[in-house]
Amino acid sequence: MKLSEAFNVPASVLGYLEWTSGILYVNATHDEFKLATSADYDQPLTPHLRYLLQTITHESYHFAQVVTTGFFFQFACQ
Repeated sequence: MKLSEAFNVPASVLGYLEWTSGILYVNATHDEFKLATSADYDQPLTPHLRYLLQTITHESYHFAQVVTTGFFFQFACQ
């Protein structure tokens, strides 16, 4: 496997959290990411960008859960 292939997100997945590193993989272009995460919304978000923002929020919440519940500490102790 090439290193560049390790970062590919399947087209059917908007994003996911890689638990051990805390990296959030997002299936979007840089422009889509900037627009979805911008505080200045000149126009309503498209359904795709809305789902992208929901995915980012959802996966970020999982990261906060993992970091604040001691999951990594318990995992490392086992």
